Amino acid sequence: MTNGITSRLLPEGKRAFPTAPASKEKEPCCIKRYFVFLALCLLLLFGCTGFAQEDSEYSRVVDVPGRGPMQYYAQNDPQWARSLYEPVYSKNYRIFKDSGCGPTSVAMAIACQVPSERLPELIAFARKPEEGFPFCSCSVNGYRCDRTHELTYPTAGEDFLSHLPVIFASYATGNNTRRAKYRTEDTATSILLFPSLAESYGLQYLAVREWEDARAAIEAGASVITTVSRGIFTPVSHYLFLASVDEEWIYILDPYMRENYDELDTKHILEVVEPGLVRAKLSDFDRLGFSGYYVLSAQTLDLP
Repeated sequence: MTNGITSRLLPEGKRAFPTAPASKEKEPCCIKRYFVFLALCLLLLFGCTGFAQEDSEYSRVVDVPGRGPMQYYAQNDPQWARSLYEPVYSKNYRIFKDSGCGPTSVAMAIACQVPSERLPELIAFARKPEEGFPFCSCSVNGYRCDRTHELTYPTAGEDFLSHLPVIFASYATGNNTRRAKYRTEDTATSILLFPSLAESYGLQYLAVREWEDARAAIEAGASVITTVSRGIFTPVSHYLFLASVDEEWIYILDPYMRENYDELDTKHILEVVEPGLVRAKLSDFDRLGFSGYYVLSAQTLDLP
């Protein structure tokens, strides 16, 4: 175990790679050197967890005006962008980059409300608490792992914080004591994931329809998630995390990190503060397409 992360080998008797038939001929020295060099490159790039270890230019802490430093996660972060986000027995092949906005948005919301040292409390709500939430570079939950590498089992707060989107994705696909699937073979991530995780962490959860109530919650320090349909943010339906608001601007953490929105936002309503953090003028609010607001708060709020 290192820094709260345990990597476990495949069951005894199973090999990660096929074994070549025995041969009496010696391999050329250059071939051996090639494979040694390749193995060292892969080790340096991916480390023991199967994810790149260098500081991410995607998921990181961003400085949000009016709110201060906030944890940002990107569903298209190369760490997990190609990981399968599917429940057990699914015949689909949907990857996190294309469909992970739900777990990513609620990860940002909860990271804003729950101290990192408390994040591992979710292990008690895993289907098998002794295993927690295993993941790897090819699957958010290990169900569809190709078995060519080790699974990783986060246990410490900082490691939960670093991988919270895929941990919540594992929870969503059925790895929870409720045996509920908030992501099925035929559906996207259900909003029912949000109250389930809020309850697990002892957070207040509210669903409100009016922007005035959502704004009051943001100004009180709560986390607010909203949904949008096809429009200036995305060509499909999408979750967003509403981070901050002032008298002129609303600041949004978009889980799908983009350098710009030029192809979608032809009227340039959105302004990219930095990749992942965008803002829009409140005078353009009706053009943003928000539909429903989902509030998570560590403090009790008095909203309608």
